[in-house]
Amino acid sequence: MGDEIIWSYLAGIWEGEGSAGIYNSKGRPNGRLSVRISQANRPFLEWIRGFLGYGSIITDKRESLVPPKKSKVFAWSATDRCADHFLCGIEPYLRMRKAQIIPLLTR
Repeated sequence: MGDEIIWSYLAGIWEGEGSAGIYNSKGRPNGRLSVRISQANRPFLEWIRGFLGYGSIITDKRESLVPPKKSKVFAWSATDRCADHFLCGIEPYLRMRKAQIIPLLTR
């Protein structure tokens, strides 16, 4: 599978399951850029991390909203330059949430 196809796939995943923003961070007056994708499927998030070569996978504090309700939710996340790289990679393929990331890329 070519990189262009993977980036377009990641764009769709992020539009449905992801978030991005600039969050307050100690010692950073302009905040910290952060992106996140949450899933109940940890191996899928590990695949994303393997393709990108960066990011962290954590166990989210929330529980899954789909049965079984007690299943764990995991999140892949990246910050700063890695978050910027990710958003630049998915930006050409976004359909629904492009307007949300433009201010994050031009800050």
